Amino acid sequence: KKKYKRSLLNNDVFPKCSLSKNFLVYPFQHGENLYQSNSLKIFENYLKWLKNKLWIKKKVPTKQLFKVCENFYKKKTEERIKLFLKKNNRNDNFLKIHSKLYPDIFEIIKMIDFKNLCNSAIPTFIHGDLHFDNTIFNKKKKSFSLIDWRSDFSNKLSYGDQYYDLSKLYGGLQMNYSKIKENDFTFKILNQNNTFSFRRAKNYKDYIKIYEKFLIKNNFNVKKIKIIVGLIYLNMSPLHQSPFDKLLFCLSKEYLYDALKNDL
Repeated sequence: KKKYKRSLLNNDVFPKCSLSKNFLVYPFQHGENLYQSNSLKIFENYLKWLKNKLWIKKKVPTKQLFKVCENFYKKKTEERIKLFLKKNNRNDNFLKIHSKLYPDIFEIIKMIDFKNLCNSAIPTFIHGDLHFDNTIFNKKKKSFSLIDWRSDFSNKLSYGDQYYDLSKLYGGLQMNYSKIKENDFTFKILNQNNTFSFRRAKNYKDYIKIYEKFLIKNNFNVKKIKIIVGLIYLNMSPLHQSPFDKLLFCLSKEYLYDALKNDL
């Protein structure tokens, strides 16, 4: 029901939906996802389209926005860490990753300035799970359509933090979610050393270059985005089966620690 209500708030980006008992129904979106399209020019047009059609700015009281973001970034993350550790012997035994020692996850979380993270939030309409696998491009019409949007942002339907969408997109360039669905990844533990590998978006370095140029041009904080990407991987980890859950957990530690160290 929340997804349906959200679809009504932005007809420019979502398919026209209806509710049928326990189902959300919308017409099949013809085209390819952006992992399949794999065109830097399409990506540049996609970013312009998102800026003009998706990220509609909202007026939200500062205290309200802070509380919403605190619940979403800090409290939810703390809950997800506990959930992951409950599945994995209640301790963070993933200290050695790619032969490098990392602190306990709680020590890494203490390094995050959640106050700044929430204070610098930008309230806009968002997709909530924005990446190439959830974006359909119709080559004939040269049009974009977004699918599988998030139902809410900490129970808010009309807005979320724009940085969350920006970070979701960045994370989807780093990790090709289409290939993950095909189980095209590895995770191994040998002598307490955790190693893993996964596919990235094709030409991802070129995509990253274009994307970071777009972010800097529009005055977004790239380091903040990288920190949120780490939180996204961390929050995803307990929701998936082994060994992908462990891959996400280790990846989040790498990503967060490296981003935070570079930010100090």
